[in-house]
Amino acid sequence: MNEPFEEWPSEFEGISPVETIVSPDGKQRAHFCVRRDGKVQFFSQEIKDYGDVYYDCLVWTCNGRSGLYRDLESARKDAAVEIPWLRKSN
Repeated sequence: MNEPFEEWPSEFEGISPVETIVSPDGKQRAHFCVRRDGKVQFFSQEIKDYGDVYYDCLVWTCNGRSGLYRDLESARKDAAVEIPWLRKSN
């Protein structure tokens, strides 16, 4: 199986996450990023299979994004409330 294609929200283009948490089943993840203006924001992704019987086409798609936070700890706390699988794994 090929590695899934990465689909990033445009406002995160060129910004690497400072922390990524992957769901227990490996099919969802949350990225925490520090933006260029110093604010912290997170977005969640899930893996989608757009393939068929002839080829694999897995894509990490964005399925939610947060508002802006002053610090990483505040973003983590809100993510634990907003993202169901993250809430269950804590």
